[in-house]
Amino acid sequence: MRHECTAALIAGVMLLIPATARAQAATGQPTPSGGTAAGPAPTSEEGEFKTRFRWGIWGEGGPYFFKGSTGGVGGVTVRLGAQLSEPFAVYAQPILLVGGGAKAGVSTAGVTESASALVVAGGAAMGEATLGDLFFIGAGPEIVFGSAGSASQSAGVGGVSQSESAASGAFFSIAGRMGLALGRVRPERRKGFSFGVDFHLIVTPGGAVVVPLLGLGYDAF
Repeated sequence: MRHECTAALIAGVMLLIPATARAQAATGQPTPSGGTAAGPAPTSEEGEFKTRFRWGIWGEGGPYFFKGSTGGVGGVTVRLGAQLSEPFAVYAQPILLVGGGAKAGVSTAGVTESASALVVAGGAAMGEATLGDLFFIGAGPEIVFGSAGSASQSAGVGGVSQSESAASGAFFSIAGRMGLALGRVRPERRKGFSFGVDFHLIVTPGGAVVVPLLGLGYDAF
């Protein structure tokens, strides 16, 4: 009888040990040998946004208007900055614009001729919002260095009249841009062909220079 009880006790202990080991493995508690059962590895939060570098470049062209004169201008803008979130970004936008124009007209009052020129380079501090990974709009203050000038002459029965206006130096400006970005959209980066309108209002002592431009190029943001 005593041997039968001893055998039953040993069988119960043998059945208990595997069950205990399985419970320790599930809870990550130390095993009798001093080790720790492996539990599920921690996972990083999915979808967490990380600020990233953004850049872009546009070739641009269009008219400009200064003191009643107009001409054509072309140039380039570059964007270098940070994408703070999927919708919002800040960046610096260097710019170089060169242009000029001339025109002549004949009327019953006489002959009128005019010419103008614009050469500026500088940079803007821009803030931008992107909606639906497609439409973007941005604006910011700008400082440009250069020259803007215009001259006109009229000749008629009353004689000849001339007028000139010129300004050079450092000027404050307001820059704005909006358009569409078409390309690949990934969780960590949007990139592709972009196009839109780039606007500059340059304030000079001789008057405001209005520069509405069309631009196209590439953006990675």
